[in-house]
Amino acid sequence: MRHLWLLTLLLMGFLQYSVLADEYAEYNDEEEPQYPPGNLAKATSKPVIPIPYFDEKEAVIYVPTNATTVSLECPVKNYDALHHGINWYEDEHLMTNAKVAFNTKHHLDDNYTLTMPLVNVTGHIYSCRVTPSNVRRQITIGIGMAPITTTPKATVGPSPTIVSPQSVSSGSSPVVYLWLLLASFQGIRRM
Repeated sequence: MRHLWLLTLLLMGFLQYSVLADEYAEYNDEEEPQYPPGNLAKATSKPVIPIPYFDEKEAVIYVPTNATTVSLECPVKNYDALHHGINWYEDEHLMTNAKVAFNTKHHLDDNYTLTMPLVNVTGHIYSCRVTPSNVRRQITIGIGMAPITTTPKATVGPSPTIVSPQSVSSGSSPVVYLWLLLASFQGIRRM
């Protein structure tokens, strides 16, 4: 009988526990409704940062002899001000840091155009570098007019007309024969 009494107590405790667990679950469902996961459950992708580049990586700028200053532009493509910075260098020496020029004689505008006096600028290589990708454009300054480079162009003249003796009428003047002879001679010389 003792075993039966113990078994009854166990079953009653189990039933009471399961009833309490169901009531607790119903209570929680009513108080805090379940919502589908929001944006936190979605995988967020990293922002796409454009890669800066230059159309021309090297340039030579010629300044007139009567000029007093020179302005160097930094025409970078895909520039993003939130992720990139621009610094100017003379040879390998830093001249500017972002929007601040280290020398008071140099001026940097909002487009990162560097304006500086035209004193001792020849013989140096200036570069505009985009950080952190270290993409750069090198500029050399020359004073005076840009050299004129001419490439020889092939001149194309009219194609020679070949006249056969049969196409000339029998009553032609000697001028026509002379012209025919000269045209034939020029055609041979061009070949």
